[in-house]
Amino acid sequence: MSRYWLIGLLLALSGCQSLPSAEDGRSRDVVFVTSENCLSQFIEDQKRVQLGPCLILSGVNGQSPEVRPDGFVELPAGRSASLEVTCVPRHQDGKPQQGRRARTTLAVPAHQIDTAGRRWYLNTDESLVRNPGCKPMLSPAAQPASYRSGVSFGE
Repeated sequence: MSRYWLIGLLLALSGCQSLPSAEDGRSRDVVFVTSENCLSQFIEDQKRVQLGPCLILSGVNGQSPEVRPDGFVELPAGRSASLEVTCVPRHQDGKPQQGRRARTTLAVPAHQIDTAGRRWYLNTDESLVRNPGCKPMLSPAAQPASYRSGVSFGE
């Protein structure tokens, strides 16, 4: 009985981690950018998690992004892009702070996204504790430590 439960659990978990394949991206000469990433940071000395903002890709070169079923947006590899990012601060219970959305533009140079098939994640290079602002950047395929609260922040 427990063996079947374990197999079912593994199948369920494998379905949760649907990522675009690098081969698919290379064959179509595109990179993949996540459409949403909710950030968090573990504070070692306090043994707690500080929830950061959710970063939402709200525009690509002035157009609404076409989000794939796996939550990624395709961009042509080797071409610069202007990404409009909405930053939604969260309370410690994971709910969005009302009226606190901020929008900013992230200029992505062509040389940064020149490898077709690579996955990129919205992130910030600032500490969520010391500077909870919103200065987005793209992090390469190794997904940053992030937290999905289960709350949708999409527009």
